[in-house]
Amino acid sequence: MSQSTLRRPYVAVIGASNATEWELDAAEALGRLLADAGCVLVCGGLGGALVVMWNVPASPWEPSIEVVEQVLLERAPDEAEPGCDPLDLNTPRYASGAWKLAFTASLFGELQEARLPNPQTLDRDGLTAYLASMGWIADLPDVDRLTLLGEVESLLGAEEYHRLWETHVHWTRLSGRQGPGEPRPN
Repeated sequence: MSQSTLRRPYVAVIGASNATEWELDAAEALGRLLADAGCVLVCGGLGGALVVMWNVPASPWEPSIEVVEQVLLERAPDEAEPGCDPLDLNTPRYASGAWKLAFTASLFGELQEARLPNPQTLDRDGLTAYLASMGWIADLPDVDRLTLLGEVESLLGAEEYHRLWETHVHWTRLSGRQGPGEPRPN
């Protein structure tokens, strides 16, 4: 690394899995400002690796939580909002594959992909915490959020809930970077 690169500010960024249109616009504007300021975006611990993962449902919850999902859908933001998936399961941005276009003219190499089974078992409190982590629920004022979660918890009668997810893992690295154990280019 050159001395000039070492003196430039390094910035690490992490984002939401289900961002609003405003958040996406703000992130893009911030990215431009960082680039204009000569910042170095830290990616993968400075090794140049980038990993993106999504958990996509491969089965419904057992036992069913359909009643809970209906309560959430009745209170959720309008599904017409760009990128909205009120149950936070498979956002249109991911499902469309359009997000991959950002890599076509980038400094990153070809995206690799693996799909892995990911079974999950949660108790009632764990499932409530999972649902509470959805962005739109977490953004509710405390009184509304706590009331909604109390209602959700009252509808969950089983001791355990099971769901099979499929974890989609995509990875790449900056062009010209090698992975661990790979020979350095001459």
